[in-house]
Amino acid sequence: MIRILFYNIRKRGVCCKMSKFLQRSSLYRKKRMGLLLALTMILSLFAFVSTAEAASTISLSLGGPSVSSNTVTFPSAEIGGNATYYAMTVSVDKGSILSTDYSMADMLANHQTATWLFNSGKSTADVQTLLRSVKLSAQDGMTVTVTLTANQTNIPTSSYITAEEINGSTHYYIFVDSQISWENAYEVAKSYSFCGLKGYLATVTSADEDKILDAISSKRGWAGAARISTAWTDAELDQTCNGSVYSPLVGTKTANNSGTIWKWVCGPEAGLSIKIDGSQALRYYGVQNGTGYSNWSSGEPNGSNTSSLPELFLEVHFPSEYRWNDIPANWTQGGRGYFVEFSPYDGGYVSGYSEDNNVTASQLVHVHSLTKTEAVSPTCTEEGNNEYYTCSACGKVFKDEAATEETSVEAETLPAKGHTMTKTEAVSPTCTEEGNNEYYTCSVCGKVFKDEAATEETSVEAETLAALGHDWGEWVETEPALPGVEGIETRTCTRDASHKEARIIKALSYAILEGDKQTYVLRSGKEISLRANGALSKFTGLMVDGKTLDSDKYTVKEGSTIVTFKNAYLDALSVGTYKITFVYDNGSVDGTLYVVEAGTQDDSQDDSDTKTPTVKTGDNAQPGLWLALMGLSCAALLVGFVTHRKRARK
Repeated sequence: MIRILFYNIRKRGVCCKMSKFLQRSSLYRKKRMGLLLALTMILSLFAFVSTAEAASTISLSLGGPSVSSNTVTFPSAEIGGNATYYAMTVSVDKGSILSTDYSMADMLANHQTATWLFNSGKSTADVQTLLRSVKLSAQDGMTVTVTLTANQTNIPTSSYITAEEINGSTHYYIFVDSQISWENAYEVAKSYSFCGLKGYLATVTSADEDKILDAISSKRGWAGAARISTAWTDAELDQTCNGSVYSPLVGTKTANNSGTIWKWVCGPEAGLSIKIDGSQALRYYGVQNGTGYSNWSSGEPNGSNTSSLPELFLEVHFPSEYRWNDIPANWTQGGRGYFVEFSPYDGGYVSGYSEDNNVTASQLVHVHSLTKTEAVSPTCTEEGNNEYYTCSACGKVFKDEAATEETSVEAETLPAKGHTMTKTEAVSPTCTEEGNNEYYTCSVCGKVFKDEAATEETSVEAETLAALGHDWGEWVETEPALPGVEGIETRTCTRDASHKEARIIKALSYAILEGDKQTYVLRSGKEISLRANGALSKFTGLMVDGKTLDSDKYTVKEGSTIVTFKNAYLDALSVGTYKITFVYDNGSVDGTLYVVEAGTQDDSQDDSDTKTPTVKTGDNAQPGLWLALMGLSCAALLVGFVTHRKRARK
């Protein structure tokens, strides 16, 4: 049957180990921690563990810890040698022992230590299997300590064990909740053993040790001190004191008080005296004063008789004060028990004890605190990296979040790709098109550089050359303007002869160049010609006084447009001034022709188109014709007047 003890650590890595073994370990070279190791033992009622069998040389290696999901195990733990084990202790200074797998419902404090007691002993293989199954909650930097013992262990049921390092040795303490006499408690305590150490009623030689008992139990309990005869030597006390020899040797209130003194009577401190300063009663009785630590309650020890029994024995945790009191040996009232201590000293080991039957191994556990580095693609100039995880505590790098595959930043770094260049040839700018310097473009990152080695970054805009613009020459008439026809003049760019620019020359106005304002004398036979500046190809006809003249009444020829009237037409004209209009498909021009009778032309008038003909009056003016016309007009007026009168009368 397996029994499990539960500890609260006072000192890192100290649990269930023999003193001589511990004194040789590095743990005992550390400064005293002053922390309690509370062990809860859940044992079968009245059960005890049997004496250890002889063991061959044993060894213990925890191997590398396995950390997964914040749980630590030791799947590679190895126990060497062939032995029968009676206890295994696992303790941690951080984190805790997971209780769910071991029914550790009564584990004390923060579950930092547990001890398995093997009632009938367990083989190396069985203990190794158990050790490998133990699970711990992980904390970085935690130290795990495992102790195995093949030495005898005999512990009463339901006792809490606390360990304290005192003067380089580990002392263990339990409280047994049993109301028995001091003498019986003295003897029973000596029957207990813990990891090969003999038990004895607790001896309290310092305030710190006193506080240990306070932490174990608040109940009143026997401790290993008594008022005894000075006849006892220190060497005799622990070896020979028992219930049968106390009575004749201790002082009483009525006899031989002057020959007594308070001392510790068991364990390695047997023979150390205890102060009784402040106790007037005992000084009156002549009890000698000791020199060692004491914590007497006020007015104690007073040596009073209780039910005619002398108060010769020490109890601690005197009610309400947690101090000391002297009391009769068989006093069992008030709810009490006794405190048992285990420590290494000469004569304090069980029969068959061997320090080789105890073995301890410790392992520092590192729990990785991982920070993820996201994957980054490399660029032409910048390195990239694969995804990886870095432990902020130890600095190690892993490929995965579970830290199963170690790597390095260097191994996960991806080199820069380098530029993949495409050359753009230099192009000279033209009048209308931009040009550019030679440059190189990376097809990967899109950056632009002046050189193929990518030493000088630039931009397409910076390497673009603006169009030069035209450098025009002089305007040159390429198509002259004509009457009614626009002309064209052009100019050519001196940089590129294929670049030309044209503009319109305003069309010339139509004009009579020759023959304007001539005078034709009827029946004179004179040739009348007028020349206009319009092109014959544009000529569409001639008009006289706004009416189109039939083309058979004149002739027309080039040069530019020369119109000659036929005499038959002219002679048919009446005397007067005529407007002659040259009509073109895009315009017209007017001239003037004077027609006169023969003999009416002023002698000074010539045929110049700058003279206006003059019509003469006189006989040639035909006065008879004019008189006839006047008579007709008067007759018409008279007829109109008469007609009007007749209408008025009606």
